[in-house]
Amino acid sequence: MNPIKLGLSYDDVLLIPKKAIVLSRKDISTKTKLTRKISLNIPIVSANMDSVTENEMAIAMARLGGMGIIHRFMDIEDQAEEISIVKRADNLLIEEPYTIELGKTLADVLEVMGRKKVHSLLVVAGDILKGIITERDVIFQEDLTKPVIELMTPMEQIYYGTAGITLDQAKDIFKNKKIEKLPIIDHANKLTGLITQKDIIKIEKYPFASRDQKGRLLVGAAVGIKKEFMQRVDALVAAEVDVLVIDVAHGHSQRVIEVIKEIKLKYPNKE
Repeated sequence: MNPIKLGLSYDDVLLIPKKAIVLSRKDISTKTKLTRKISLNIPIVSANMDSVTENEMAIAMARLGGMGIIHRFMDIEDQAEEISIVKRADNLLIEEPYTIELGKTLADVLEVMGRKKVHSLLVVAGDILKGIITERDVIFQEDLTKPVIELMTPMEQIYYGTAGITLDQAKDIFKNKKIEKLPIIDHANKLTGLITQKDIIKIEKYPFASRDQKGRLLVGAAVGIKKEFMQRVDALVAAEVDVLVIDVAHGHSQRVIEVIKEIKLKYPNKE
């Protein structure tokens, strides 16, 4: 066997103060690479433990410049939903906003709002934007069979933006029109996204947040090494997870190597 190499813990190391070469702590960058493609503004990643990281911790970590790893001790669908919650937390543009079909009823609206934990839905007919319905439209309604079309604010009475709108343009609309949500459509009135006033405020509040190329918060997720691991990987990739972590007690094993190879073979661009 090879000799055991020297290992040091926290109490084994003492950092001796030396002459400072910077004028202020603000001049010091803690940015570091987590992977070949992903950088973090602070070198801190929260553990993939069920007592540590779910969506709230992951959102907080990413906003401060680090990253959270969602644990795997839950159903596959639930873990994928945790990723989706983080990816939707702060966005300049929500590419897939929550919607309700024009032909649905108040009961359908309340079900979706409750399940998705949102206060408003964009009303569509297929991909075409038809209006918006909010809690204010339904709060005192008692007839659950009432159709959406009778409750919503129609397209003609709402403000919307067009594809390619900039952050400054969106801010001007929010300021001048005194609205909170701005649906985005293309030339054929097809819904392509949603910009919210709250998201812009969050983006400006956390300038050092860890974000992907679309401005969404970075988030990782853990997977195991049992036979069904690829089902979990597929769901997490579909939810647009940024980093996958193999969660196993002993990482230096043949099975871990096999799992990594299998994941990289199917998803060569995934970190």
